Amino acid sequence: MATNESVSSTRTDPVEFANQSRKAFNHENVNLESLELVWLTPELDRNTIILEVLRNIIHYTKFFDSIEECIHFIELNKVTTTFLVCDGSLGEKLVSQIYDMKNIYAIYIYSQHEKYHQEWLEKYSEKVIIISHRYVV
Repeated sequence: MATNESVSSTRTDPVEFANQSRKAFNHENVNLESLELVWLTPELDRNTIILEVLRNIIHYTKFFDSIEECIHFIELNKVTTTFLVCDGSLGEKLVSQIYDMKNIYAIYIYSQHEKYHQEWLEKYSEKVIIISHRYVV
């Protein structure tokens, strides 16, 4: 039978516990939802108005400016349904690497040059959508 002394020594300070919980469940670090929006663009512009609009649709939204970091993040989050928005300049390289991942639901590529992408997009037509303006997303 445990004594009061041994039980109390295993308890965490309430303030420390609250701080740890806040870090663990911070929406910037941990996705508590089943949907996520991943936005990859070389010109990382975290426009707060766009971010607010996106978070009203899918609360957990992550921005990346590196293909490698973006892919790594998607690979780590295999249990969520991922919607990806990508700049046209990165689209072909990224899509070929992530298209077959089970958690990718849709990939939106924004580009003013839709005809340029038509040929390589043919084999990815099931999940990939071209949009001509990124704010349409």
